[in-house]
Amino acid sequence: MSIVSLEQTIESLYGIQIDSITNVRSGYTNRNFLIRSCGRTYIARITQEHRVSHIPFESYILEFLSHERLGFAIPRKIKAKSERDFVRIGDEDVITLFDFIPGYQASDLWRHPFHSTGFTEELGSKIGVLHSALSRIQTHTTLHTLENLVESYLKKFEQYENEVSQIEKMLPWQRMFLNNIDMFREEITSYIGYPQPKHKEVAHTDLRLQNILINRNRTIVGIIDFDDAVVGYHAYDLAKILVEVYTNREHVIKNVQELVDVRGFAEFINKYIKKRGIKNEEIIPRTLDLLKLPAIHNLSIVGRDPNFDEDERLKNMEWNSNIIQLFRDESNIRWIAEELKNYEK
Repeated sequence: MSIVSLEQTIESLYGIQIDSITNVRSGYTNRNFLIRSCGRTYIARITQEHRVSHIPFESYILEFLSHERLGFAIPRKIKAKSERDFVRIGDEDVITLFDFIPGYQASDLWRHPFHSTGFTEELGSKIGVLHSALSRIQTHTTLHTLENLVESYLKKFEQYENEVSQIEKMLPWQRMFLNNIDMFREEITSYIGYPQPKHKEVAHTDLRLQNILINRNRTIVGIIDFDDAVVGYHAYDLAKILVEVYTNREHVIKNVQELVDVRGFAEFINKYIKKRGIKNEEIIPRTLDLLKLPAIHNLSIVGRDPNFDEDERLKNMEWNSNIIQLFRDESNIRWIAEELKNYEK
């Protein structure tokens, strides 16, 4: 759909007069557009039709969080003229409109949070607040669970394997994928049938710096992109943060002691558990147990995200494959666990 057609469609379905519309970010499952209209700013998310079943669950979470005192913004959906919080366009796409949250992606202003106590404590505090609120959500969904998420990874990897194995002249990242497919499959399979939590917890599952908005004082002002939220473990989010924020992403490092910023993650966890009112032993073992899942998630989109060029695909394949390889080694997990104990407060 062209920008002009999209503009006309949104004006018709939402009853707003658009002054400007700009493509701001696209990914494997979503395309996002910044819309300015009569002094207000919106984000229009274009989602593939097969994702539509998750939108009501996302809406339920956001509606619940809108009544919580979080101290930061979360996305607010704008209803269409039909009173629905999403509308179909054609046979393949769905539009959801959100109020725009002013701020900078933390990844833009804070690329290297290592040993930055101020940012780390801010992050720990705000994620603690978010998880405390999410823990109060009551849901009986059986569709949007960690188990279903893991099963979707297995299907994606099987599809990749079938597609890549038929390519006569493989690109380097594709060759690396096939060389490691047995390891990937083994690790994904190990999480199928993973014990379900006694108390259902809604996890965001995509807490990257790109989804955390900050102001110029590096205060967190918003958390976005709840469209992958599932019922599972809050520990998944903490594992994601360790992998995405507290590892050295500049190079492929084979030594876990050089890769992981244990001190920074410990400062984050100390602030987090203080805000949650829980103990380290209630969250750390599960977090370390789930450490490979974020890398598996990253690999599941490497081949399809249009934001990646071929060099980026190779770098992501190398980096995330290395993460899985390192965290398969139980001695590395034990080292992280022991080091975290040294920083407990």
